[in-house]
Amino acid sequence: MTHAFDIIPHPPNRIPTASARQIPITVSYSRHWTPHLLQLVQRLRRQNFSLPIVLFTYANPLLQLAEQGPLGDALQGVDGILVTDLPPEEAGEHIQRCRDAGIDTIFLAAPTTTATRLPRIAAATTGFVYYV
Repeated sequence: MTHAFDIIPHPPNRIPTASARQIPITVSYSRHWTPHLLQLVQRLRRQNFSLPIVLFTYANPLLQLAEQGPLGDALQGVDGILVTDLPPEEAGEHIQRCRDAGIDTIFLAAPTTTATRLPRIAAATTGFVYYV
C-alpha cells in the first residue's frame, strides 16, 4: 500500500440526541455503513496495512454486532474501539467483549474530568485515553 491514512472518516452523523424522529434514519444509516467500513478494515489488513485501526462509534452498532456473534469475528483487523456514548461506568459488558476479542478499549477524558473519575477512565482503558 502506498498511502496511509490518519483518519478514515465515517459518513457524517445526523443524530440529534433527543429526537425520536431521527432514530429510524440513524438505525438504517448505521446498518448500511457498518458492513462497508468493516470490509474496508479487512481489505486494508489483507494488503498488509499495519498501522493501528481504531473505530469511533456509538453503542448501538456495537450491540447489533454483538448479537450476531463474538465481537472479535465481526471486528477482525480492528485494534481499538472508542464508543463515544458509553462511559466506562456503564461499559462492563463492552469492556469484557473487547478483552475477549483482544481489542483495546479507549475512553474519553476532558478538561472538566474530575480527579476522582480520571483513575476509573484510565483503569477501563487499554489503548489510550482520548483527551478532548
